[in-house]
Amino acid sequence: MAFQWTIAELIPHRGALCLLDGVIESHGPRLRAQLTVRDDGFFFDAVSGGGVPAWVGLEYMAQTAAAHVGVEQRLAGSAPRVGFLLGTRRYRCNVPVFTPGTVLTVSVERVALSHEGLAAYEARIEGAGVVATSQVNCLLPLTDEAADAIAKGQRP
Repeated sequence: MAFQWTIAELIPHRGALCLLDGVIESHGPRLRAQLTVRDDGFFFDAVSGGGVPAWVGLEYMAQTAAAHVGVEQRLAGSAPRVGFLLGTRRYRCNVPVFTPGTVLTVSVERVALSHEGLAAYEARIEGAGVVATSQVNCLLPLTDEAADAIAKGQRP
């Protein structure tokens, strides 16, 4: 059975900057998404290893966290709002590049959420011979007005 919403309905990323193929499942503070590493994508680097650099895994994790927030916003009856990746902790990846054609599953679990909209997610990427882990820290705008102000470089 297909997931209720497409990835385009959950995150604001479009075109080559939308790195996820779709959501596998979402339950409470957890979400699992999937993607296939592409050789024609925005981050493909033919020069340094012929793949997608492992540091792009942080963006895979951040977009998966964004999809989790998007599910929560859809369930609350609103459209997803722009959030921001603030930083990461302890990113570890056992490969230097993600090989094109590899199917990766990205899992996130929200482990903290403040009243100010700061959230922390434990994240994991798994695929054929690939394991990456990290904590991603995000800012989740509380209102559409706050998201618009931040996007314009203004104070909310």
